[in-house]
Amino acid sequence: MMEERIALCYSKASEDELTKGSLWYPEGAFFASELALKYNKTPLQVCGIISALSPLKRWDENKKLAEEFLKGKRYGHFPTQIEKCKLLLKEKNYLKAKVILGGLKTINFFDALLHPENPYSLVVDRHIIKVATGENIDRFGNKLYKQVKQAYLNVSKDLNILPNCTQATTWLTFKRLENRY
Repeated sequence: MMEERIALCYSKASEDELTKGSLWYPEGAFFASELALKYNKTPLQVCGIISALSPLKRWDENKKLAEEFLKGKRYGHFPTQIEKCKLLLKEKNYLKAKVILGGLKTINFFDALLHPENPYSLVVDRHIIKVATGENIDRFGNKLYKQVKQAYLNVSKDLNILPNCTQATTWLTFKRLENRY
């Protein structure tokens, strides 16, 4: 059932959504590399900071908060997220960065930004949960996260595209269909 819902949403994507969905993570990775160069940090550090600051933030706000953090400003998010950023600012080890991030969504966002070509880095948020289940679920556990992720992997395999492209395209399409943002 989840696969059918995802495929249906993807089939409703406009040409613009298909294009933007396929470019979303590569463009995010480029943004992170530009910040890394500008502030003399590694892409791993910057992708970690962007990911840590992503919960409950729109992409434009997320990018602004990340750059402000790299400039030395330590506000704009929950104290726990700021503390994670402080740790990530010093971290150069991939596995340790994932431990600092902690949550499945932020870890997968980190992976998707750092390696947009990775077929297993798939960000599942409440919007993607709704695409897959048809239900508004704000809080969800690892079991549902993994079920939705697997459904996206299956649909992406059928479509012969990277899962993060399927995810980004359905997220954009969902926003338009739900009249959000």
